[in-house]
Amino acid sequence: FDSIWRTLLFNQFHDILPGSSINPVYHDTEIEYGQAQTLAEDIIKTSLQRLAEQVDTRGPGEALLVFNPLAWTRTDRVAVPLGRLEKDGPWSVLDAEGKPVPTQIVDASPTGATLLFVAHDVPSLGYRVYRLVKRSSSAPATGIKATRTSLANAFIEAQIDPKTGLLTRLVERSSGRQILAEPRGNLLQILHNKAVDAWNLRFEGKPIDLDSATVVELVEKGPVRATVHVRHQFLGEQKNSKWPAENFPSSFFDQYISVYAGLPYLEVRNRVEWWEEHKMLKVAFPVTVHADSATYEIPYGTIQRSTGFSTSWEKARFEVPGHRWADLSADGYGVSILNDSKYGWDIKGNVMRLSLLRSPTEPDPMADRGYQMFAYAVYPHSGDWRTAKTMRRGIEYNQHLVAYRTASHRGKLPREHSFFQVSPDNVILNVVKRAEDSSTWVLRIVETEGRSAQVKVTLDRPIQSVQEVNLIEQPEQTSVKKAGKSFVFAIRPYEIRTFAVDVK
Repeated sequence: FDSIWRTLLFNQFHDILPGSSINPVYHDTEIEYGQAQTLAEDIIKTSLQRLAEQVDTRGPGEALLVFNPLAWTRTDRVAVPLGRLEKDGPWSVLDAEGKPVPTQIVDASPTGATLLFVAHDVPSLGYRVYRLVKRSSSAPATGIKATRTSLANAFIEAQIDPKTGLLTRLVERSSGRQILAEPRGNLLQILHNKAVDAWNLRFEGKPIDLDSATVVELVEKGPVRATVHVRHQFLGEQKNSKWPAENFPSSFFDQYISVYAGLPYLEVRNRVEWWEEHKMLKVAFPVTVHADSATYEIPYGTIQRSTGFSTSWEKARFEVPGHRWADLSADGYGVSILNDSKYGWDIKGNVMRLSLLRSPTEPDPMADRGYQMFAYAVYPHSGDWRTAKTMRRGIEYNQHLVAYRTASHRGKLPREHSFFQVSPDNVILNVVKRAEDSSTWVLRIVETEGRSAQVKVTLDRPIQSVQEVNLIEQPEQTSVKKAGKSFVFAIRPYEIRTFAVDVK
């Protein structure tokens, strides 16, 4: 584990991280990240195997242990890889009562496929056992509806223009509210960046709107997920136009727009072939929310920034950093955008934009060029981002439930279990690790909504001692109240507190 952690930290060096290193650096980084990911996946697999060996998994077929790595109960999608000889099924997933759960085969290829289902109420930092059986079953309907130009689940209705490929209508069903102020949602825009280097942005001229689709097709319609595939293309002006390929596009944009059963957002998965120069790619959503400021996630907290563009200070913030989500809320309603890997935003007036790709030529003339995959989701909600629990939704979008297949056997652990629970819900258990110098568990807890709270942490076993420590695990001179399997403490807005816990 230490070697993985050190590799990750080394490759977070300030020139590597934002894309301002020379090209050979990224060849090395890609190799080292790949090695770290492989080792991390091996550790996760081994850990789940050790856990599964202790769980009572008796029942029909195989056991499917679904693990929740986050410290709150959640409902989310689960992806189960199927091999070449398994992909044609039939397969069913059964819940704890033996009832069929809606399932769907997706991403099928000659080498395998993925079995997709939604697991409900998986315990906080714990697991629930499902059954994987090789037979067809009749599962309850989920209410997903889809055509070539429309998608709907219990939370969202979306309409897609067959000519432009853009969202013309996006309705949050519980309120009946139309989210889009214009029929041009999910608009990809290419901006001219006159700054040739990776350290600066200097936009000039009007953006180029990708509002003419070459493909709009329904590619998935099942009980778990429905998807419309939209393709855009761009013929860059710097392209070397020679016969017979003078009209062949320089970049391609495949978008897979999906709704899931039981999940309250519209997802857009992107596969892009990007070959531009001195350009930046953004996606824009004009929404029916007008607020003086927008909220962005930052490390261990949030920040509000103006949505105006009149003062010199506001104009200087034409591009701002944020992490897994940004939110625009006012008058009891809001829209959050979640994403899995992008960090540049601009929200001006009622238009929310997320920066996706760029193409500087210094110091790396190939920066961002080539095949790219990333995803984002639109999450409309009542109330503000606190009421909607956008912080949790953003974390969930980046840390999926994990499924592990295992045989049926006896075990001392029950078929559903939580190892840690934390309350209230504005507080998150962000880290669980072994101490650097002992076998003590280290728990790092952060307040996420700017509100003081009285926190209760509950483990699944008796606590022997609790000691508050600092970030480098040195003891603090504070006392912590403990009783049985729990301990309590007060936390201030956005405060980070760390505890070393010994258990019996």
